[in-house]
Amino acid sequence: MLYGLDTQSDFLIVGAIVAVGAREGRLPARMLGRLAPGALLALTAFVVIAPGLSILAHGGYVVIAACAAILVGHTATGPVTPMLKALAIPLVVYVGRLSYSLYLWHFPVFHALTADALGVPRPVTIVIRIAVTVALAAASYHLVENRFRARARPPLQQGVPVPA
Repeated sequence: MLYGLDTQSDFLIVGAIVAVGAREGRLPARMLGRLAPGALLALTAFVVIAPGLSILAHGGYVVIAACAAILVGHTATGPVTPMLKALAIPLVVYVGRLSYSLYLWHFPVFHALTADALGVPRPVTIVIRIAVTVALAAASYHLVENRFRARARPPLQQGVPVPA
């Protein structure tokens, strides 16, 4: 199956390599900072051009994983740069808050709303898919997730409980 842990382990492996490399000093923050703009450009190209599933299955996913790992490593270890300042823009922060909902909703939306099903050209299909995904993610974030988060927070207590 394409979506099993064994077939998606490249993301975990690449992320672990970058994390261990950054932690042990083998990937200095400066190097990650130099690689980050290229990684962002490559990820943007994959999203905009979206060459198709064949290239993704033949190394494309590893490229995406490596670029994402470089960006996360740079964000976690690097100095404040214009690229990191961009992450503080309120819209970007909001997308970060929606990220789990976006993750949950994108798969069914992208599989249900195909160009054939919608009867529109591929670029229009992508815009519709993104708009529907964001709308559903925002709705579920505000109407479902936040309610559970509010209930899950215990009242603040004085002191820390320690087992006897």
